[in-house]
Amino acid sequence: MLYAFILGKNPTLSIAEIISVLKRDSFVFVILSITSKSLVIKLDKKIENTQFFLDKIGGTIKIAEIFSIKKEKEVLGELLNYISDNFQNQKFIFGISKYDISLPKIGFELKKELKKININSRFVKGKDKSLSAPEIKNNKILTHGSDFVLIREKNNIYIGKTIAIQDYISYSYRDYNRPRRNAKSGMLPPKIAQIMINLIPLKINSKVIYDPFCGQGTVLQEASLIDLKSMGSDISPERIFDTKENLKWLKREYNLNIHPEEMVFLSDALKIKNKDFKNKPDFIVSEVYLGPPMKGNENEKEIISIINKIEHQCIFFLKNIVLSKINIRYLILAIPYYNLKNKKYYLNIIDEFKKMSYNVIDPFNNTEIEKGKLKEYNQERKTIEYIRENQIVGRELFILEKKYTNTKVNF
Repeated sequence: MLYAFILGKNPTLSIAEIISVLKRDSFVFVILSITSKSLVIKLDKKIENTQFFLDKIGGTIKIAEIFSIKKEKEVLGELLNYISDNFQNQKFIFGISKYDISLPKIGFELKKELKKININSRFVKGKDKSLSAPEIKNNKILTHGSDFVLIREKNNIYIGKTIAIQDYISYSYRDYNRPRRNAKSGMLPPKIAQIMINLIPLKINSKVIYDPFCGQGTVLQEASLIDLKSMGSDISPERIFDTKENLKWLKREYNLNIHPEEMVFLSDALKIKNKDFKNKPDFIVSEVYLGPPMKGNENEKEIISIINKIEHQCIFFLKNIVLSKINIRYLILAIPYYNLKNKKYYLNIIDEFKKMSYNVIDPFNNTEIEKGKLKEYNQERKTIEYIRENQIVGRELFILEKKYTNTKVNF
């Protein structure tokens, strides 16, 4: 089976998540094509419920099923044949989403050819070269026709039809409608939290996820929505209140069997002890402190000072995990980096993590993939970078794995 995944704002992060979930779901796959907006992949079996699969990953806008590979001059004829074979005696609504391919008039040309064979159609032209999820949903394209996907790979064109679109309404609702939001303290978007959970390399059913810097509770929220046990802590009583209120709201809105009062507790992440846990955690998924809000006029000296403080916090946090014998096999951490006048500043923490027997795991380990096409991948540090346009503070996503050894850990 051939599928195309149309990627979100951070394509590298989207691809890492897709690969992780496919491996976890025991798919055998081969990557056929990577563009700035798409991933074409061959699977050993069909995705049985594509919408369910898409709903559990945060970094993919839509999934298309590839039904043909043709040269550019053959695309119009192939689309015409597909429609005439599959859509007779009904009004056909269609859109065309193009990736790394021009063909500016193909939608109108297809509509003209369909009229010749007595197929009544409506062509939905999007604002961009590809249709967005809202454009597909609002025009009822998946129920009354097709969003055709065209992806160039060298001299060939992958031709497919969209079979699932991201539930953008749900993401927006559970982000902006929850009762406690505090943008000033930094907020992890639900999509990023969902992706981070999906980057855990092992099967996560019946496991417990812990967020020691829980903030507004986004990691716990996303874990609860996929029926994962989770718990969180924070040094701030206000953040604990935020998380509990948001989880209570989530429980009501989504009819979840969770107990917010039992899921969250007040604690300094740098002093957490084994006895503090009602249920022993298996994994940590968290965004650490990103530093103070940026004004935009910071200089290099100020950035380095902030970095030194956060470095100390991160190292001390992990050191405490080790010394307290809290057995965490994997940590998925969002750690800040800074982009000042086109120069990047990273936390010097990787060697310190190694001293504590935690190695950085390459998210593309054991995967045949052209890493040069992964724009946000830091090949030297084996991390993925995530930053919004014109921002100073970005997130660097780490996958840390505990290396079990009989050697004594020296700090």
